[in-house]
Amino acid sequence: MQRGLVQRLTIWFGGCLVLLLIAEFDAWLYLKFHPTAPELAQAPTGAKMESQRKMFPDLSEEEIRGMYFRYKQVYAPWVDFRNEDIDTPLVHVKDFLRKTEPEFSGSSEGAIEIFFFGGSTTQGVHVPDNRTLPSAFNQIAAKSSAISFRAFNYGQPYYYLKQETALFLSMLIDGRRPNVAVFLDGINEFQEPGASYRRTPFFSPAYEWIFTEQLYRVADFTDILYSTNLYQALTGLRRTKRMAEVVPEGRAGQNFLPPDGVSTDEAIRGIADAYVTNVKVLHDLCRASGIICLFFLQPAPYLNYEGTFEDWTERPRMQGLEAGYERIKNQLRDVAAFSSLDDAFASPSELPYVDRLHYSPYGNLVLAGLIHKIVHQQLQKHD
Repeated sequence: MQRGLVQRLTIWFGGCLVLLLIAEFDAWLYLKFHPTAPELAQAPTGAKMESQRKMFPDLSEEEIRGMYFRYKQVYAPWVDFRNEDIDTPLVHVKDFLRKTEPEFSGSSEGAIEIFFFGGSTTQGVHVPDNRTLPSAFNQIAAKSSAISFRAFNYGQPYYYLKQETALFLSMLIDGRRPNVAVFLDGINEFQEPGASYRRTPFFSPAYEWIFTEQLYRVADFTDILYSTNLYQALTGLRRTKRMAEVVPEGRAGQNFLPPDGVSTDEAIRGIADAYVTNVKVLHDLCRASGIICLFFLQPAPYLNYEGTFEDWTERPRMQGLEAGYERIKNQLRDVAAFSSLDDAFASPSELPYVDRLHYSPYGNLVLAGLIHKIVHQQLQKHD
């Protein structure tokens, strides 16, 4: 009798285990083919929403709110991280590439391939695919140039020039070679002084903590439970977490400040000089490779702009920004591939910023027009 009970319990537990394995596999399939929408962040309301509606007169308030989601990063070889894939009605990102509309400014036959690199301003935070800077470039080129372009938007949140250079070189090694490469930088260099001064990716302090501390933490039952596909499918909670939910407070954003013991003035000089060196080295490499590489110092909040911002009170002025920009411009004055657009919004006819940092559709059109003019001039010189 006892043996029969043991057999029945064994069969029962075995059956339950098989059912759990089947359920786990089904949950894995569900999660794989049913990606969740990005987590929405605080969207504009009241007067701020009215301002947004003026920028996007063809969009509903629901569509505008849908562009305010939390960005997450995933691991990427050689460059540490990239933006996660995004698939929403107005924003599409796959691997490193943000969708550009239109992709071509004219005929696809013989089109000049132009790669755009930069941070979140280049990728186009809080604007649709058809109103990013590369999209605006193609729209302007379609009206003002006989040359057809195919634009690729490789802008990545938190990237600055050195990290973009690493991405660019990796692409060249893999056979992805453009005719023209545009690098729009400046804000992240000085907004992330800890990263740009050390010449490391922004999240390096967080990765260091994960590898030295979190990696050796013993998992408990809840860790195992939360990691199962079945739990995630039933609760709607995915395994991925925001960096701030894993890394101690202050560690993930440590690079928003200069390294300990480095004064602001010293950091600004070091950052500006590193940017200059990066431009010169990359410029020589591009010339040797037959690629036209152009470097643009971008407009930054509070510099040559006295207009208003959305949420402008939430971000302090970037310390040393003006001195850093002047140091860069003085050292690159004789480099034809370099242009400063720091005064592009000195006298705007519309609001050039969609929030306290990123460019509005109008701002992207202004910058795209200036960049297109210089790209066109450089192409004529190389004919």
